[in-house]
Amino acid sequence: MELLITALSSTLIMILVGWANEKNYFDKPELTFADEGDFVRVRGNSYARFYKTTGKLVKKTDIVKIQKAGCLSLFYKSQSAIDITVHPKSKVEVFNRAKELFCNAESVDIE
Repeated sequence: MELLITALSSTLIMILVGWANEKNYFDKPELTFADEGDFVRVRGNSYARFYKTTGKLVKKTDIVKIQKAGCLSLFYKSQSAIDITVHPKSKVEVFNRAKELFCNAESVDIE
């Protein structure tokens, strides 16, 4: 009986994880960026988006460049950066949302 319960629960978990992965659920722009007025909360990886951690609070005017390459990068005036990893299928959507939020920043598409 325990084996049946374990098998059923494992199958259900695999189906749910497969569905979330196929839909790129955790790479949605709404989960990656949270607009908070003059600030944007940035969740840079899928774990931060899954657990809805606090992420990094970034002032909109501090970002001077948005770059889309292997990952999405937000560059500060000091040339330090925040790297955001997203699935390739969601990269354009997240990049466009970043351009909307950081409208004064230069956008660079290297791909």
